Amino acid sequence: MEFEQAAFNAFTTTIGSYVHIQGCC
Repeated sequence: MEFEQAAFNAFTTTIGSYVHIQGCC
């Protein structure tokens, strides 16, 4: 469960960074 949470957190961070770079939302 802990690993799953870490993976989800990393995924969210990656998406957030991508969106931020794109300058969307």
